[in-house]
Amino acid sequence: MGKIHILIGTGKDKGLYRMILQTLKGTVEGPWRFYDAYQAKAASFYRNELAIVCEDQGQAGVTWLDIHQPIPYRLDTKMSESVPACSIIHNQMFICTANEKEDCVVVYRKVDHRLKLEQRLKMGENAQCCQVFFLDRFLYVLCKGLDLIKIYDSDLFDLVKEIPLPKGSAPVQAVVDPARSFLYVLGGSTNEVFVYTICSHHLYRCQQIISVLPNGCREVCDSTSICMSPNGKFLFVSTNGIDVITCFEVIDGILKQKEIFHCGGKEPRSLLVDGTSRWLISLNKENLIVFQLDPQSGEAVVITDDKAMEDGTALIGIDQ
Repeated sequence: MGKIHILIGTGKDKGLYRMILQTLKGTVEGPWRFYDAYQAKAASFYRNELAIVCEDQGQAGVTWLDIHQPIPYRLDTKMSESVPACSIIHNQMFICTANEKEDCVVVYRKVDHRLKLEQRLKMGENAQCCQVFFLDRFLYVLCKGLDLIKIYDSDLFDLVKEIPLPKGSAPVQAVVDPARSFLYVLGGSTNEVFVYTICSHHLYRCQQIISVLPNGCREVCDSTSICMSPNGKFLFVSTNGIDVITCFEVIDGILKQKEIFHCGGKEPRSLLVDGTSRWLISLNKENLIVFQLDPQSGEAVVITDDKAMEDGTALIGIDQ
């Protein structure tokens, strides 16, 4: 594995951009314009297909691309939302968006390389659903306004489970470990990570609640992004207000804080660890930073590259 393609959506510019991270040296090439898509605030990769959030002339929705070839080919676009969604995910059958402003999840079905509006899943008033992702046969929806995670069957989209979080925690993102044994939920307002064991019969037990902030921190902060290294050994969280990244070591699913370091810019928005678990990418408000990670401790030991990237929002990596 010599390189990883990085796709970056922007909230301002009419474009989705591509960069290449050389994993042997940690250097970044680009950016290059990849695809014109206004307000491409979120994107999802699945089997040489890319689904992106887009907006055009006061309408919003999704664009579905085939990116098997160097030049992306648009399969379809469906404008069924009034404002751009903030999260998107797709699999073989569906594309789903979480629309924070509309308090709903919009489900699009893939039919013969066309998109069909399947249904809208209403989350409730002021749900502020901000992330959606698939895990096995289920669709998870994070509702930060309700301090709740809703879990739906991904075939019929029936609600099967709700995971309540403490009042005011405002869950903004979650990740699952490679073994699919633990769910890590980031509370954006409380700046905490909630660690749940994933049991059978839709049982989730909270094993740990741990702060991402330095001891004695009195700044007004909000945590924005969470990611896990592909080897499952380290968890990273970015936090606005103090513009830092917190590194946790993962020991039998439980988190131990290892290091807190500056994100290399202002207002960190998204994090990504490459497939080798050697490089950490932080997409900030005005730049993209690459950190070299110590493979044993997970600590960031060197800043290897700094690329200007104004108002970047979506960040995904494609190993090649």
